[in-house]
Amino acid sequence: MELIVDMASRTKVIMFHLLCFLIGFVGVVCGQTDCDHELIATNISATLTSPNFPSNYPDNLRCVIHIRSPTGSRIELNFTTFELEDSVDCAKDSLVIDNAIDGGDRLLLHSCGTTWIWPRFPDGLVETSGSEATIVFVTDSSVSARGFSFEYRYIQTPQEVLFFTAETRIRFIYRRNARNGYFDETSMMNVSAVDFDPTSGFLFYGDSGARQISRRNALGTAPSASEVIVTDVDPFGFRLDIASRLLYWTDATLRTVSVTDLDGTHRSNIISDLDHPGAIVVEPYKGYIYYTDMGSPVKLERADGDGGNRVILAQGLGQGLYGTTTALAMDLEDRVLYWIDSSLGRLYSVRYDGSGPQFLSSAYTDENPFALVIDSYAFIFTDPTFGRLRFDSRDLTVHGPSLKLNRGSTYYKGLTLRSLAYTGEEPNVCPNCNGLCLPKPNDQYRCVTDDPAVVCPDNIDTYFNSGQFPSVQVTWAEPAGIVVSSSKDSGDFFPEGVTTVTYFLLVNGAIETCTFTVTVTERDTTPPVFVNCPTSREVWVGPGQTSSRVTWDTVRLQDPNDVILSTSVPSGSVFYLGTMAVTILATDNDSNVATCRFTVTVRADSQPPIIRGCPSDITVGLSSPGTELTVFWVEPTITDNFGTPSWVVRTKRSGSEFPVGETVVTYVARDSFGNTAQCVFRVTVTAYEAPPVFRNCPVPITVWIAPGTTSKRITWDTITVEDPNGVMIRSTIDSGSQFYVGTESVHVEAFSSNSDSAWCNFTVTIRVDDIPPAISQCPANITIDLTRSSERDVVVTWVVPSVTDNVGVADWTEEPIPGTRFPIGTSEVTYTATDDFNNLASCTFYVTVNGVVVPPVFRNCPGPMMAWIGPEETTKRVLWDTITLDDPKDIIVSSSLQSGSEFFVGTETVYVEATDPSSLIRAWCNFTVTIRVDDIPPVISQCPANITISLVGKSEKETVVNWAEPEATDNSDGENVLWMDSPSPRSFSVGTSKVTYTVRDSFNNVASCTFYVTVEGDEDRKGDKDKDVGIVVGAAAGGGVAVLLLLLIIVILVLIFRRRRRRAQDDPPAYWQPYRRGGAGTANDAYDDTSIYESQIDYEKPAGVAESPRQPRPAARKPLPGVEPPAATDESKNMRGIEPTDFGGSYGPVHVYESQIDFEEPAGVAGSPRQPGPAARKPPPGVEPPAATDESKNIKDIEPMDFGGSYGHVHKGSVKPLIQND
Repeated sequence: MELIVDMASRTKVIMFHLLCFLIGFVGVVCGQTDCDHELIATNISATLTSPNFPSNYPDNLRCVIHIRSPTGSRIELNFTTFELEDSVDCAKDSLVIDNAIDGGDRLLLHSCGTTWIWPRFPDGLVETSGSEATIVFVTDSSVSARGFSFEYRYIQTPQEVLFFTAETRIRFIYRRNARNGYFDETSMMNVSAVDFDPTSGFLFYGDSGARQISRRNALGTAPSASEVIVTDVDPFGFRLDIASRLLYWTDATLRTVSVTDLDGTHRSNIISDLDHPGAIVVEPYKGYIYYTDMGSPVKLERADGDGGNRVILAQGLGQGLYGTTTALAMDLEDRVLYWIDSSLGRLYSVRYDGSGPQFLSSAYTDENPFALVIDSYAFIFTDPTFGRLRFDSRDLTVHGPSLKLNRGSTYYKGLTLRSLAYTGEEPNVCPNCNGLCLPKPNDQYRCVTDDPAVVCPDNIDTYFNSGQFPSVQVTWAEPAGIVVSSSKDSGDFFPEGVTTVTYFLLVNGAIETCTFTVTVTERDTTPPVFVNCPTSREVWVGPGQTSSRVTWDTVRLQDPNDVILSTSVPSGSVFYLGTMAVTILATDNDSNVATCRFTVTVRADSQPPIIRGCPSDITVGLSSPGTELTVFWVEPTITDNFGTPSWVVRTKRSGSEFPVGETVVTYVARDSFGNTAQCVFRVTVTAYEAPPVFRNCPVPITVWIAPGTTSKRITWDTITVEDPNGVMIRSTIDSGSQFYVGTESVHVEAFSSNSDSAWCNFTVTIRVDDIPPAISQCPANITIDLTRSSERDVVVTWVVPSVTDNVGVADWTEEPIPGTRFPIGTSEVTYTATDDFNNLASCTFYVTVNGVVVPPVFRNCPGPMMAWIGPEETTKRVLWDTITLDDPKDIIVSSSLQSGSEFFVGTETVYVEATDPSSLIRAWCNFTVTIRVDDIPPVISQCPANITISLVGKSEKETVVNWAEPEATDNSDGENVLWMDSPSPRSFSVGTSKVTYTVRDSFNNVASCTFYVTVEGDEDRKGDKDKDVGIVVGAAAGGGVAVLLLLLIIVILVLIFRRRRRRAQDDPPAYWQPYRRGGAGTANDAYDDTSIYESQIDYEKPAGVAESPRQPRPAARKPLPGVEPPAATDESKNMRGIEPTDFGGSYGPVHVYESQIDFEEPAGVAGSPRQPGPAARKPPPGVEPPAATDESKNIKDIEPMDFGGSYGHVHKGSVKPLIQND
């Protein structure tokens, strides 16, 4: 016997049995012996289980079970549960099944664990090769499991056998047991193909080395020696048509598909134009053959059984056909073809008509599949490279394992799977055929003789599917003879309709004609659809019964027109014990087939009811002194394979009272066929004994660890009980153990031999402390306003925030602390907390101290200044007192011009700015300095009139004349003038004397005052009265003219003086002229112009004021409310501010707001800021006229007036009121 099984394991079992025999008195070694059985199998299934099933089997068992059945039958074991301890070589717990009782070397199974040796027993069914079996169940003292449960009966159905070639021999193995063997012949050279005929018992095989096909007996009813039936062949693929009694093969040398009858009498090459023929399968009763052509491209084709009507079902790499496609098989029930391309290592499928191609698996890239067969459970293929058979489940969820049954040969190729019995009858459909009767579809046959003169192809009927192009490629076997010509060639495309094909052949020196037709029609490819395909069903019969009549609803189709229903077993048939498949086929006129398949299983109900949830033995103790205890359990339930079982015995129910001690509880259930099952368990009630009491069971422990660590060793106090005598304490985890991040429960049990256990349970939690401290009541931002301008800081207090942490606060910092003095401005206050693992938290808020907004106050801001210079001068240095402030501390003072600076002719404004750096509040002191040229002479007032004095006595010749001295004032020197000629009062003689006063100011402007003094003597008056009169008249006349001329000159000088003075006051200096009212500038112009924007405000003129605008006005009015300084903008961002300047006017105050803009000194301008610069600048962008507002709503508009400035633009908003009469 060459079956490769675990003989080492069997040896261990035998040695174990021998050891038990030698030392059988040691029960602990060999275990119990009350599980031995002697059983007789019937055709009705009975059940056998391992001890204590479904609970775990006991330790140290050795159970021996013998099963016998009628002679000529076999025993079937159907395992439903198999759970044993797993071990290497099954050296611990194991189950051994022998094919006999005599202990001969016929081992069928040696298994353990929870899995089967699947390839041989895919569905849990184990069949013996004879009518006896021995089962040995052995356990050790280590691990136990549920054990096993199986049904057993005897059967008389034929076995399935795998035949496969191994170069110089043919091996076989029975599908459901371990029987195996081989055939060999000295003539075998390279057997590559094999098949078996169960009707005749012949085994057919093709030998490519001997170039022949032979047959031999495989069952003992035919000749035992091999018989050659076909020679001069190179068989590659190989398949029997057991219905038509034909053998088909592919010939690798002739590149043909050939056929012969089973004795080799007749032979024909039916397809002869293949590139490299490969595998072949046959569909009995349908008249089709399927084969692969491994040319380029590789094709899978279908043809009629006579080689006609060839159709390509799949071709090329896109459908899994590449280099080598030798593994081909067919599921005859589903009519699906399967193939493995060893070049791709992939499994594919397609329906018999070429529809529904599918890629199934790529699990064969490391394999070299050669031949393939299938059954209900597996794909089975040979692998010549590795010398093995491989088994894969049909659902492809299990791949392998493999079987290797011959250590001497590693080249497995041909393969077939056949039943040992076949009930079909040999056909006799060609009674007058002297040759081969070849099947065709639709129960048609064609007789092919051995030596026809001309064998013309049959008429060919083919089709194209609906929706496809109406053209079909058609192939046929060329007629024998030399083809002279033909109207069509094999492989041409034919249109829809009937086409006649004619061959002209040279046969035996004569021209023969061969004619046949090719008919192409359109075919619907949609198969019928079942509406109510029955489901699989189980039928139970009582003891002694072997069959039952089974019916099902009439099968209906969606469209039953032109559909033929065929049923393998009709409804209402008698079904015998076992499972039978029922197949219903629906075939329409286009040969589209739909399949409805279900099974009918008839079982004899010898199976007792199943009790589920049978309680295990119960042990409870009284919790207080007493003699009885109420015990509860979950009531077991019962089910049965047929009908509804019932309880017939229940000695106790859940909730019953049980006395102290042990009580056996029994439940018995019975089904409708009288099969019974029982559930037995024990309830033990122990007397009351107080359980131990823990003194110091720890509370849950939580420990924090630093980030980056994963565990910590935790200890706790020793756990004790109140009365430790006889009490044992055990813990799942001991104090001092290493605990990892997370929560773990610690269970401590205190127990004694005669009391209940007490439990102390607590948890230990290890957490990574990545949580920062928690700071609460962090103060909000604080803002304090000072009340006095002298205050520069203030004491600020707040409530200190609190901090907590899950572990502990290691460091707590605060800066500054409450009570700290805070200066004006915003200060940051931060609290920082750090825990033991350096997790950080902080609290930040801000303290803002606002100072009193009080602008600086000037003490001695100068008023407008005026200085005079001589006509030849252009500048004058002007001094003023140092400007001081009321509170100069920390005040920054800046001035546009310093005291002692040189001023040019004209008026210039001096701007003094005081800035408080803490609040950025500014104050301004602005005053003007005017330099004027003094070309105006002094003014003499009270010049005496002419004086005439008469002497009294004749002797008097002179007299002293007195007059009031004139006074002189000057616009620049005031009364400090220089009298150049100032005659004091003196004596005058008789006659007329001219008196002149001359005065000069400091700039040499001269003024004079002249009058005449006349002294009259007495004698002169009397003696020369007439003459005197004439003289006086003449003198008076001449003196009057002079006086008139003098007065005219004085009037002219006064007018000239006033006009120049007015021009000096009203007109700007000469160098301002280019900027006045938009005048053009020159290269010597000042830096830029000064623009004044005047907002004219109309006021009513007060009563009593003359029309002249220069008439002295009444008291100046205050500015109207709502007149605010305009906003000044400048893109240069050099604007310093806006300050008001008041000027008196004849009608009212004029408010001029000046926005000082600092510009950088232009290139090329000398250091003196008032030296004329180069080219005049344009007004800076963004400077718009200011808005003027007035509550009186009398504002008219704003008009610009331009004035030159030495540094840049001065934009003034000037408000001029017009006063109306009250």
